[in-house]
Amino acid sequence: MSDNNSIDKLAEAYASDEEDAKIYQKAQASTIINQTRQINELRKKLEELSQQCEQLTIENTKLKALGNGTEIEKGNDAEMICLVQLALLNNYSMQRELSLEETKKAEIFTKTMLLIQGKQPEKKEADGISGLSNEQLLEAFKSLG
Repeated sequence: MSDNNSIDKLAEAYASDEEDAKIYQKAQASTIINQTRQINELRKKLEELSQQCEQLTIENTKLKALGNGTEIEKGNDAEMICLVQLALLNNYSMQRELSLEETKKAEIFTKTMLLIQGKQPEKKEADGISGLSNEQLLEAFKSLG
């Protein structure tokens, strides 16, 4: 509050005559212009730093993904992409629960990695019901109740 009182007193002092009021208004306008320039410069700097942070996060994730002893052939971009994306999804999963879309991406990247490495992705075991005929299903249903 003391800052507002001193500003009000300063305004009153300059408002005593018209010439002082004009000087005060010019000083205010100059201050506003300077502060607006500073704000715009800081916004640009913040945007640049945000972009750098995002790039460094991606770079860090790449290094972590490759740093766990994984050998990648040169020129195999698909494997690199899968590794990096899986590492990013792993980081997200440590912070929060993955969304359904992110979970699907993880599954796709994992299957792609396995195919690239020449391994077959694990197939889900078929449940006992899917192999039964309609007659067998009806018999099982009747026996239950």
